[in-house]
Amino acid sequence: MNRTIVITTLLALTAANCAAEGFARKMFVEKRTSQTCGNCPIGIYSFDYMNEHYPDQFIGVEVHEYGDDLICSDYSGWQDFYKTGGTPSVLISRCTDYSNLAQLYNLTNYIQYEARTDWYVGLTASFTPTADPMKINATATIQVAEEQLTDDWRITFIITEDQVGPYTQLNYPSATSDLPGWEDKGQYVSMLYNDVARSMHSDWKGIEGSVPAKLTASEPHIFTVNDFSLGKTTNPDNASLIALLLNKDGEVINADRVGLKSGGTSEIREVTADGAPTLFDLTGRPASSSSKGIVVQRHPDGTTTKRLLK
Repeated sequence: MNRTIVITTLLALTAANCAAEGFARKMFVEKRTSQTCGNCPIGIYSFDYMNEHYPDQFIGVEVHEYGDDLICSDYSGWQDFYKTGGTPSVLISRCTDYSNLAQLYNLTNYIQYEARTDWYVGLTASFTPTADPMKINATATIQVAEEQLTDDWRITFIITEDQVGPYTQLNYPSATSDLPGWEDKGQYVSMLYNDVARSMHSDWKGIEGSVPAKLTASEPHIFTVNDFSLGKTTNPDNASLIALLLNKDGEVINADRVGLKSGGTSEIREVTADGAPTLFDLTGRPASSSSKGIVVQRHPDGTTTKRLLK
């Protein structure tokens, strides 16, 4: 059972440029796939392309089915609810109108509409480590450009892992011969898998009470799930935390992703040689005393606090 807390204190931001210019919105895609699906390399290629060409705009989750080694049981409710067809297929923003085959053109066509820089609500995923290397404290921070009545918005969290395997993927050369990098592969391909679903919060439709009824401009709302499990993750350094903000129909308003290695797991434990506290931004990257906005302060005793720097 994941223990959930809501941080109800809203911290005022002094920087108004976010509200004036809008926020980044990322394209979130869940893909049904299987090791025993000979057409599924089409979806693998599509995700690899999107990750390479749109690394800051695209967030993908690979959901394995049909008795695979890589099945994530936390996704069983999602699989039963979204009848999106067979494999490989994609569900974009958890909107059933955007369910389609996993060909690359379906993703590249949608990203111009899904990924934006002028969105009315911003979302940031962050985390802090725990004593258990297979658990983290997962946090989502919401900001809005102007006062927003949320109408039962909710937050949920997902863990994915890269470089999983190697495992054997069935491949139908007749279906993948025109995919760069796959044209000479045989029927059975030993490979490492990326974006593999490893854990999802039990409230996959969104955690009740995670978002207040009203959000105020430039006052971020911070929501944390303590001791969130990494599930079937084999190497936490290859894992990522995804935060989703969902509307009342379960569709994705915004999404964000942070790597557990690059996002601050090791760096956030460091302190300066003289024992002074170390500062990090909400994604875990090092910050300085001249930074603006909310930072995480790691103290020599290992405790952390959030500060507003003006």
